[in-house]
Amino acid sequence: MNYLKNKISGQKGFTLAEVLIVLSIIVTMATFAITRLNPIRSRSKDTSIKVSLATLRNTAEINFNSQTGYASICNNLNQLSLTDPEIKSINDKIGKEVGSAAGVPATGLKCYADTSSYFVYVPLVAASSNVFCIDSNGFSEELATTSMPATPATPFKCQ
Repeated sequence: MNYLKNKISGQKGFTLAEVLIVLSIIVTMATFAITRLNPIRSRSKDTSIKVSLATLRNTAEINFNSQTGYASICNNLNQLSLTDPEIKSINDKIGKEVGSAAGVPATGLKCYADTSSYFVYVPLVAASSNVFCIDSNGFSEELATTSMPATPATPFKCQ
């Protein structure tokens, strides 16, 4: 009964200054936590891009065996072909990580293919001066953007 009487009369509790100090400490800690998480988020986007390209490699091999080669994975604008539902899904996953809307070509992705070879590369988020490249020879690796050819020659390959 005394507790309730003291609560009603306002004799116990936190002052406004105490509450503001605690809130400022919480905000400061949250700020530090958020700034520490940004690099981790970027690296997770890079991992997602690499996984999507590994899936694309499997899809390309299936297309090679069931169609007339690799040419169907790319369109004539050096982007992934969005007519194949599986390739469109891969494009959308990569696009989500690089900031593109679903259903449009992923920003920065380049795709070159003919009937017997292909290579695809995407700029990475955390390592912005690098790309991740896959090709029909089984190559999949992170490379410097400057090592990618402006006009690739056939057979298409990352290196």
